[in-house]
Amino acid sequence: MGIPERGVRSKQPLLALCLALGALHAALFLCVALSRRAYPYDVEWMEGGQLIHSFEMLNGRFPFGKPSADHIPFPYQPAYSALVAGLGAIFGLSLPLARSVSITATLACAAFVGYAVGRETQSRSWAVLAGLAVFSFYGVTGFWYDLARVDSLFLALLLAGLCVAKYATRARWAALGSGLCLVLAYKTKQLALPFFVLVPPLLYPKSRTAVLGFVALCVALLGVDFWWSQKLSDGWFGFFMNDVPRGQPYQPWEVARLVLVLLSQVPLFLVFALIGSDGIWRGASLLARARETWALATPIGCLATLAAWARPGGWSNNLLTTYVFAVIPAAVGAHRIAERGSELERRLLYPLLALQLGWLLYDPRPQIPTPDDYAAGRQLVTLLRETPGPVLVPDRPWLAVLAGKSPSYHSNGYWELGFQKRPEARVPDLEQRLAQDYYSLVVVQVPPRPARDAPAMWPRTLIDQYRCDQKLSLKGRALKPFTGLMAPGPTLICRFDPEGRAFPQ
Repeated sequence: MGIPERGVRSKQPLLALCLALGALHAALFLCVALSRRAYPYDVEWMEGGQLIHSFEMLNGRFPFGKPSADHIPFPYQPAYSALVAGLGAIFGLSLPLARSVSITATLACAAFVGYAVGRETQSRSWAVLAGLAVFSFYGVTGFWYDLARVDSLFLALLLAGLCVAKYATRARWAALGSGLCLVLAYKTKQLALPFFVLVPPLLYPKSRTAVLGFVALCVALLGVDFWWSQKLSDGWFGFFMNDVPRGQPYQPWEVARLVLVLLSQVPLFLVFALIGSDGIWRGASLLARARETWALATPIGCLATLAAWARPGGWSNNLLTTYVFAVIPAAVGAHRIAERGSELERRLLYPLLALQLGWLLYDPRPQIPTPDDYAAGRQLVTLLRETPGPVLVPDRPWLAVLAGKSPSYHSNGYWELGFQKRPEARVPDLEQRLAQDYYSLVVVQVPPRPARDAPAMWPRTLIDQYRCDQKLSLKGRALKPFTGLMAPGPTLICRFDPEGRAFPQ
C-alpha cells in the first residue's frame, strides 16, 4: 500500500532536491569530460600507452607479442583497443577519439542503470535518479569515466549483457544477446568473468535450452578467441592476460583499507543497497535468490574490486565495479522505503539521499587542462620532432607518435614484467639499444635508480650509463597527470654516458 497522497506531496520538494543534485553531478561530469576530451596529451599517465595498442593494430601488428623496446603490452584484453583502432582508421587515431568512446560508454552505463531501476521499481523518477547517481562516483573513482582506458566500455557491455538476460522476454534472444555482450565485456577487461554466473538463473525459467545455448556460446567464443590469440602472439597472449596480472603480490591489508574507503565515501548507498537486497535471504527458493541479479552483482563487483585493488597497481578506478552496480539495489531499497517504510523512515529518506549526493561533490577545475597545459605539450612534442633520430619517452610514448617518431615501450609495462621470474620475459633489445646509444634523446619523469624490494621500473643500462643533467621548463602542470599516479611530468633529459657517471641522487 502506498503512502498517503498528502505524504507524497510533502516529499516532492526533497525528491526534486535529490534529482537536482544528481543532475549537478551529471553536469560536472560533462563539464570535465568535454573540456578535456580534445586535450591531445595524457590526462592519466597510462592513456598513451593504452592508445599504443590501437596504434599497433592499425599498423598490422597484434599487440600482444614478445615484449620489446618498441612495445610491452598492458595486461588488458584487446576489445577496447580494437574498437578505437577501427574508429581511428576512419577518423584518425588520437586520444580525443579514444576518450569519446569512454564518454559514450559512460552515458550508456547511466542509461542501463536507469533502465534496470525503472524495471525494478516501475518508477520513472527513481529510474532517472539512479541513472544520474552513476555520475556521482566520477570523483571518488579517480575521474576515470572519460579516460582512454578500458573501464567504461567494460562496464557498459557488462550492464548491457545482464539487462538483456534479465529483461528480454524471448529466451533465445536473451541467451544470444547476453552471451555476446558478456563475452565482449570479458574481451575488454578480464574482471567480467565472475559476472557470467548471474545469467543461467535468469534464463532457466524461460528455457533450459537457452541456458545450454548461453554456456555453449560463451565457451566456444572464448575458446576459439584464446586459441587464435595464442597463435597470433606465438603464445604470449596468455602470458599477458593471465600470468602478468597474477604476478603482482596480493596485499591482504588492503581489504581493511577498502572497507574504510567504502564507509567514508558511500555509506548511505551501501545501507540502501542492503535494504534493496533483502530478496537474497528472503527468496522463496534457491532459484529465486539466484535471480536477484543486481543484489548479487554488488558483492561480485566488490570481489572484482578487491582482485585489482589489493595489488600494487590497484587504483581508485577499481571501485567502479562496486559502486556502479550498488546503485541499482540502493535505488530499489530507497524506493521501497518511500513506498512502504515507516513515517520516520520516509522523513529521513530524501535528506539522507541528498546528504550522500552532496558528500560526493567536488571542485572540477583541477581536472580541466589550461592553455598552459596545451602549450607544455606542444613544447615537448616540438623538441622531440626536431631531434634527429629515434627518441625514448617511456612514461609518455604517445608523445613520440605525435612528434612523428616511432613509439617505445611504456614504463608501467616494464614494471609489470618485473614481477615475473621468467628469463624469456626480459627485454634484451632494449638494453642493447641503450648500451649502443641508439636513442638521440631520452626523456623521463623521475631519475631512474635501483629499486629496493620491488621490481625495477627502468632498465639497468639506463640506470648505470645515462645521466639526467637537464630539466625542461614546461608551462602549466608540465605534463603532470591530472589523475592516477601523480608522478612528475616527463621533463628530465637523459644522455648516454659510457663512463657510467650515473644520476645525481
